[in-house]
Amino acid sequence: MERKRYFKKFDVEEALEIWGKALFENKWLERKHKEVISVKDALMRLTAEPIFAKKSVPNYVSSAMDGVAVKSANTRAASEKSPLKLIEGEDYFWLNTGECLPQGFDAVVMAEFVREISPNEVEIYSPVAPFENVRLLGEDCEFNEMIYTSNHLLIPEDLSFLLSAGVESVAVYKKPRVVIIPTGSEIVEEVNTNLEGKIPETNSYFITNELGLLGAEVQVSEVVPDDPKIISEKFKSLSGNFDFIVSIAGSSKGSRDFTAHFLEENGMLLVHGVNMRPGKPIILGFFDGVPFVGLPGYPQAAFNDLEYFVLPYISRWTGIHSPEYTKINASLALRVVCVPGEKHIYHGITGKVSGKYWFYPLKNLSSAISSITKSNSKIVISRSIEGINEGENIEIYVKKQMETIDNNIIFAGSHDLLIDIIAELMKVNFGKEISVFSLGSLLGLETLRKKRSHFTGIHMLDEKTGEYNVPFLKDFSKDAFTLINLSYRSQGLIVKKGNPRHIKSLKSLILEDVKFVNRQKGSGTRILLEYLLKKEAIDKNLIKGFDDIEYTHLGVGAKIYYGLADVGVGIRAVVDAFELDFIPLCEERYDLLFSNDFLDNNKEILTIIKSSDFKAKVNEFSGYDLRDSGKEVW
Repeated sequence: MERKRYFKKFDVEEALEIWGKALFENKWLERKHKEVISVKDALMRLTAEPIFAKKSVPNYVSSAMDGVAVKSANTRAASEKSPLKLIEGEDYFWLNTGECLPQGFDAVVMAEFVREISPNEVEIYSPVAPFENVRLLGEDCEFNEMIYTSNHLLIPEDLSFLLSAGVESVAVYKKPRVVIIPTGSEIVEEVNTNLEGKIPETNSYFITNELGLLGAEVQVSEVVPDDPKIISEKFKSLSGNFDFIVSIAGSSKGSRDFTAHFLEENGMLLVHGVNMRPGKPIILGFFDGVPFVGLPGYPQAAFNDLEYFVLPYISRWTGIHSPEYTKINASLALRVVCVPGEKHIYHGITGKVSGKYWFYPLKNLSSAISSITKSNSKIVISRSIEGINEGENIEIYVKKQMETIDNNIIFAGSHDLLIDIIAELMKVNFGKEISVFSLGSLLGLETLRKKRSHFTGIHMLDEKTGEYNVPFLKDFSKDAFTLINLSYRSQGLIVKKGNPRHIKSLKSLILEDVKFVNRQKGSGTRILLEYLLKKEAIDKNLIKGFDDIEYTHLGVGAKIYYGLADVGVGIRAVVDAFELDFIPLCEERYDLLFSNDFLDNNKEILTIIKSSDFKAKVNEFSGYDLRDSGKEVW
């Protein structure tokens, strides 16, 4: 089948206007029907009719406190100097909170202001006003009073109030019924599939739960293969039973994307494609009068489109709204690049360093769901901007509490598995979060020097002195920074299990049938590799794959594990994670460089590094030596 083109790409705002107008003209919200349910089951439901009290609350005059019921007019003479003596049965009655006030009595003296002088006599020391400490009939509501109007979202305390007012059932709007239809011949429902060319169907899980949080009733159909006839039959069979249809994948312009064609032929296709990244291949339309949204198959693109084109409209039905983003000003920690003419969304991490907010953009790849799950904020860049340089002031949208943002700890530098252990123990033991950015040693140092992070990790060998890390701190002051050793670790060649290419040393990297995977420039591993190549007079230009870059040790290990490379340089601990083999090259020192201002207020990190818990967890990995761990080396 020939590859299609978007019939027209709309700007997001234009697409939203078209979509909103179509939903109104097709009277989508008029599909809402009423149902009567028990108040006990009505949490977060939208009322369809006004609700009236079936009785007054309270429905009798009662004591609001533990104490004695009195006639207020008789207490006027009471004072500290001249206590008033009262006789039980004539002047007072003991009452507990909520008990009915005896006839003829109109106030209550709190128990703590009453002194018993005999079994049936008490003294009080101050007068009380009429109805003081008394709950009057209908104080909360009167019989037949309207408690809530229509379109009121019932929250937990509302249910208690309704029940106390004698209301046992309420008319609410039925939940919108949404069907999710995953499509794609490459998609399988088995989450742990290892079949080559097959992708587990996981998008429906986050879409279902996002919709569920807004009160929708969601059903997920089985995966539909890329067959236009089967797709058409499935869409037609489901439309009459639901109020909203969401398909996953098949919304782009590939030769196996049939959703837009189906709507063109059988329904109403309004929008096919918007000027937004990630999220360009969106489909908006109607089938049999039912709103139809075709989301992209890539999760980050699907998430962005879901936020713009689905969730706000489900909210209008249910009355439940997604948590609002907080808009704040921040500075951009790393440069972002944009394609002119398209809105760009970067999810990322924001933290406060030296009194200033810094936003670290995560990958805005359509396929990267981790950018959403790790993020606490996002930046939305208008279509007229080609890019934003690091350090520039930007407006960001924060989705977590500002207290969480203010306390977020930013680590940016050369990543090590031990940083993850520190992050885990900091969260469990002290409730503090560490956000980790793998930037490499050199960029990590620069980021810390510019006060954009709280601490960094480095393992940089100085060729002239043979010393690690300290020679690279010339631009840093000991008054402002402290270098702490975290570990020594084994660096070497990582190869597939059994070493099928028979790699023995660095000289094996230039063999014709060996494909190498490298680390980025500025990383400590890259600096070490180039030093060792130079030392052994090996021409790096002869190494196949020298420009194939990964940004973490785990990335190198994964590439070798999946057969995309034969060998790379990395730490020994990665071998255990992927069941690979390891050829040792040398031991290196890995240190942490802290801002003193940060370290003075976060001594817990040093406590963790020196703890037995930390050492026990490190010992689960191979290739680490903690002989100087926690020691100040500069």
